[in-house]
This record gives sequence, C-alpha cells and structure tokens, in this order.
Amino acid sequence: MSIASRRLIGFAFASADLLIEISASGKIAFAMGASEALSGTSETALVGRSWREFIDPVDQPVMTMFLNGLADGQRAGPVVLRLAEPGRAAALTAFRTPQNGGAASCALVRANPDLALGAGELQDRAAFEALTCDLVLTAGRSGKELELSLVELEGLSTVRAETPDAERAVLEAQVAGALRAQAFGGIAATALDDDRFAL
Repeated sequence: MSIASRRLIGFAFASADLLIEISASGKIAFAMGASEALSGTSETALVGRSWREFIDPVDQPVMTMFLNGLADGQRAGPVVLRLAEPGRAAALTAFRTPQNGGAASCALVRANPDLALGAGELQDRAAFEALTCDLVLTAGRSGKELELSLVELEGLSTVRAETPDAERAVLEAQVAGALRAQAFGGIAATALDDDRFAL
C-alpha cells in the first residue's frame, strides 16, 4: 500500500468507524472498518447485500430520500439511522464522487439509537425548539453556520385527507423521510401545521 493510500485511510478512520460504498443499484459494493462492533455484521457479509438489509426498516424512508437527494460532488449528513441489528445506530455522512457510476461513499460513526425517530415521525414543537437552541449555541462556539429552513408542501393536507387509512402511514413515512434527510442529524425537523415544516 502506498503512503498516499495509507494517508487517505488514516484520514477516513479519524472520523469514521465504518466506510461503505453503496452502488447506484443500492448494493453495498465495499465495506471497511469496525463493521462487527458497529453493526454486528462482518465487512465481508455486508458486501453484495442491499443497503436495506443494513438499515432498520423504520429508517429506510430517510435513507432512501437521503441517497436520492445526493448529487454528484455533493456531501450530505450526518443523519442518525437505526441499523438492522437491534439496539444499534450510526450517524451516516455521504459523498457522491463524480464519475464513479453513481456510487455513494459513506462514513458511519456509532450513535445513540435513542436519537433516532420513528417512521413518519418528526420532533414535536417543544423538542424542536430545545434542539435548535442547543444546535445554534454549539454551532456558534465551533464557528459552524446553520440555517433554519421553512418548507411548505402545498396541498399535503388535501392529499392526506384523500389517502386511504391503509396507505397514510406510508405517505407519512415518505414525507418525514424526505424532511429528515435534509435536516441536521436527521432529527431537527418539525411540523408547523399540516402543510408547513421547519428544519
């Protein structure tokens, strides 16, 4: 291994427990790091499997929206996701390298599963306000810039009302997944009313 390769690996593991590459088809094409400690599954067992076998079904809508929104040359995350192995979670950051066949390079760091939300869930207003205050204070001390976004999904309340009960949970999971995929940590999002959200 060249010095340049060792240096890149050193930088990668300075901030990650596990590195994975997810191909454009959704398969894990590469895995390296503390996979068993993080996920309970070895690196070799991960390769060739769909990322859906790696992420808890509750957080799959978030991961789907997260990957779908990642353009070439774009970095996104971290977003906290529960893993398929019960009681485990990771903060995932991803980068889609241009001219790499649409693959996403992902770095995962162990996280507290209690930070993740349920399917279709967003923070309630009080929790969102407390979380936002903490994030702004932390960002100010570290020199990071955060922005608050207000999002209106016009007509969502009408679509909800017209969606049969059996399909409404899927719709709610997709909406929450899309919003959380863009929110800080995958958790800093709340509903202001039926059609408007803050993240």
